[in-house]
Amino acid sequence: MARQTKRKPAKATRKKTSKKKTARKKDDRYPKILGAVLLLSSVYLAIAFISYIFTWQTDQDKVLRFSWGIFAQGDLSMTNWLGRLGAIVSHMFFYWGFGVSSFFFVAMFAKLGTTLMAQKPLTGFWNFAKICVLGIVFASITLEFALSNIAFPWGGAFGESTYIWLSNFLGNAGLFLLILFSAGIFFIWMFNPNLHKWDVNWKLNIDLSWLNFKEAIPSFAGITSTATAVAESLPRRNGDTSPEQSHDEFQEEGHELESSIDENPLANDSLQPTFLERYSVGKLLGRKSDQADSDSSEDHVEMELDINSNKKDNPQTSSVEES
Repeated sequence: MARQTKRKPAKATRKKTSKKKTARKKDDRYPKILGAVLLLSSVYLAIAFISYIFTWQTDQDKVLRFSWGIFAQGDLSMTNWLGRLGAIVSHMFFYWGFGVSSFFFVAMFAKLGTTLMAQKPLTGFWNFAKICVLGIVFASITLEFALSNIAFPWGGAFGESTYIWLSNFLGNAGLFLLILFSAGIFFIWMFNPNLHKWDVNWKLNIDLSWLNFKEAIPSFAGITSTATAVAESLPRRNGDTSPEQSHDEFQEEGHELESSIDENPLANDSLQPTFLERYSVGKLLGRKSDQADSDSSEDHVEMELDINSNKKDNPQTSSVEES
């Protein structure tokens, strides 16, 4: 019985210590205080950064060579809205850090502070922090690339050093393409646009432009109808006409047709013969004349062959003709 009485107080003390540990773990005052400190830090940094944009030239010579003795110098005054501490902190973030992209730290501190004070899970903050880190890197390099000729530290020491290395490695044109490519990847990753609809609209625009181009040029139906009308109006070559006569006739008819087109313009301007129609008519006339010459030469050869065959069949008639 004595042993049992000794063990009971030991179990009771263990239970008390475990309750104290769980009470400490469940105490939500610590994350709230930490969140309030972070939220206050974000506000402080925002004011210091905004003031640095307007007062950096007057304070830079005082904080450029940093030393811990600056904090102890009571007679040292700064034009920053938050005094010496604001000037030193903003100079560290802007000049030796990431430039204007340091405002992402303000957003990160504010997001983390509100998350801790609201006792929400930190998964949303980590996703937001990833985006802010990418924005810091991309904005510092891009601003330094675009505004490198300005004395203000737009990209900070990080942006300047990275820009110099990339420009020497890729060149300015290659760095510009890299920035555009990175921006496109970031846009696709964040918004995930539906590129299929863009492809359809692109095809529709091309089709519409092709229709407008077709309307801009003269219709091929009018050209073919004019050419067929000219072909039908040409007279058939008789068998007794010579190649010289047929060629002259085709040329005269072609000139008459062109003169009639010039002298009798149509009432509607859109239906007037165009250059392409006249060109097709000229080509058709030339082909007709060449065809007439070739047909006449073929007929002439056929006539000579018939005469020779007749001479072979009737030698008496051939001798009479020769005499």
